[in-house]
Amino acid sequence: MKNVTTVKHLIDPDDFKHQLMTFGDKLTQEEIDDIFGEFEFDDDGFIQTKSVVSLYSYYFFKVVLH
Repeated sequence: MKNVTTVKHLIDPDDFKHQLMTFGDKLTQEEIDDIFGEFEFDDDGFIQTKSVVSLYSYYFFKVVLH
């Protein structure tokens, strides 16, 4: 996603939330909460990129391709 701050494979949750609620299929707060509940966070509250990739991969292979 464009303009999402990443540092050492970490994603700023506020930036990511803003992107999800602003562009494309705009998500609701409830949808954001559900998605963020699936992510792994580091000790500083940043989203671990691998958990985002895992969630999108699952969605693509299990939902889109079936």
